[in-house]
Amino acid sequence: MSARGSHRLLVAALILCVTVAPLHRALAAPDPLAELARARAHLAAGDAASAARLAGAVARDAALGRADRGEANLVYGLALLALGLADEADATLFQYLVLHPDAHLEPTLYLPETVLFLEQVRERHAAALRRLRPRPVKRRHAALSLLPPAGQFQNGDRRKGIALGVIEFLLAATNVATYALLNDRCTEADGLCGTAPGEPPDDARTMQRVNLLSGSLLAGVIGYGIIDAFAGHRRLDAAERATITVAVVPRELAVVGWSIPF
Repeated sequence: MSARGSHRLLVAALILCVTVAPLHRALAAPDPLAELARARAHLAAGDAASAARLAGAVARDAALGRADRGEANLVYGLALLALGLADEADATLFQYLVLHPDAHLEPTLYLPETVLFLEQVRERHAAALRRLRPRPVKRRHAALSLLPPAGQFQNGDRRKGIALGVIEFLLAATNVATYALLNDRCTEADGLCGTAPGEPPDDARTMQRVNLLSGSLLAGVIGYGIIDAFAGHRRLDAAERATITVAVVPRELAVVGWSIPF
């Protein structure tokens, strides 16, 4: 065989090795869900050591879905607890609660001490679990944006809402007071306002200017408040749409003689 033929044969062999080796490893790798089923069976049979070995490997599989990883952590944690490794079981069951914060063990299907241990894990890590739980989305009504400062308070802008409320109150009070004085004490004929006996009359034009200015400023502040409230409403809606994630979790997951309600 020529040197060129030998070189081609060597290249073909290398390509074959590079192609076949990953495929062989993928075929030889155990199915994580099958391994998890085996772990459950070992735990149900009382073989906690084998259950911990199998479930621990599955729990570390980052490619596994949320529900399956949660179940793997549950089986692993219960196996560690059965082995007397309370600290390791605590850490593993905490990871289970991170994935399923509302999960509880069915008292009719688990030993009382097992149910109690999970609840104790929940209590010990209550602060961390609260921080991890998504905050409830507050319902907001776009119509309130038309009523500043109600829109600002709804959006959480308390300082801006207080400032707008005070300014609107002062301008409205000035406008109403000057209008009442103009209506009761001033005449259009001479443009003067009556005062107490013996005092010179006031110029009604000054009060008219104050009345018009306060009304114009009030309308401007209300307009600004409406625009600002709608802008804040849209900003919060966009932020919530960007952070909300949806996970579909079975209502009840059967596990070899027991069930885990979610």
